[in-house]
Amino acid sequence: MQVTELDKNIFSNSALLPNTSLSSFKFIEMIPSLIIGFIVLVVLFSSFVTVSQGTIAVVTVFGKYRRILTPGLNFKIPLIEFIHSRVSIQIGL
Repeated sequence: MQVTELDKNIFSNSALLPNTSLSSFKFIEMIPSLIIGFIVLVVLFSSFVTVSQGTIAVVTVFGKYRRILTPGLNFKIPLIEFIHSRVSIQIGL
């Protein structure tokens, strides 16, 4: 009795698995790197602060005064420094 190709396919493990392509496995392997990339982007974009003209921003570190930010684009340490308040410095006439 000879074993044909059809018989080999019926009894092989690959015949019992659902029809999956190699590209779906590559996507599953990319998920951790996509999550890390997303976290890096969020931290990067949260580190820049824009202060409007005519105001200053008070920066605190764990609730203690650290410095002020002048008008324009400023850098702050993400997840450590927080903007406590924005104060107007315009002179009222």
